[in-house]
Amino acid sequence: MMKVYIITGASKGIGNSLASILEAEGHKVLRVARTNPAGFSNLMTMDITAPEATLRIMEWLTPLLPLASEVTLINNAGVIEPIQKIGALNTNAIHKAIAINVTAPIELSNAFVALTQSLPITKRIINISSGAGRHVYEGWSIYCTTKAAIDHFSRALYLEQQSMEYPIAVTALAPGVIDTDMQKEIRGSEQSAFPSVARFIEMKESGTLLTPHECAEKIIAYIQRPTMLSDDPITDIRDM
Repeated sequence: MMKVYIITGASKGIGNSLASILEAEGHKVLRVARTNPAGFSNLMTMDITAPEATLRIMEWLTPLLPLASEVTLINNAGVIEPIQKIGALNTNAIHKAIAINVTAPIELSNAFVALTQSLPITKRIINISSGAGRHVYEGWSIYCTTKAAIDHFSRALYLEQQSMEYPIAVTALAPGVIDTDMQKEIRGSEQSAFPSVARFIEMKESGTLLTPHECAEKIIAYIQRPTMLSDDPITDIRDM
């Protein structure tokens, strides 16, 4: 029997670190990302907002289910843009952020539940969220909105799973402030668009950011806890 993981946004940052650790432990991992600069053999090059994305990912998973003792979907892919105050937002950037941060993880979760609900094995859906879904920032209206949406979607999914015969464990997990490309985008913001930019520059300069590997280790330790099924679905890595 095998442990199977699907990880979106897995070519770099937290997603890459999660996949690398789980692969090193001997688990079956499907990486999903728009690009594959490192040439990973187990990476499906795919825009998760494409109409065929969910179907292709579930087609990969289906033949593995009879061999699986655990199956986990980690909705990690996300974007911070547009960073701008309301009134100056780009419409195309709004649509892109909602598609990547909200629509894609909901569609993948929906298909995952339909495919695995009846299986009497360990199942998990991990939605990588953000403290921005729980605290508002000037200039991050779209990012805050999308992460709040995925938090509330996770609450609804968690509630539904409590009455299922073979429930799926669900969490919306905020990973803290991590030294990733997203942080570079944040630090490159204009103060007029994002007044808190100086705080994020200071965190980088003071060395207080977690590395993607450190964050991934904490996430894996959390999701492998036997109590995750009954834990509050809204969690933060900094509380662990």
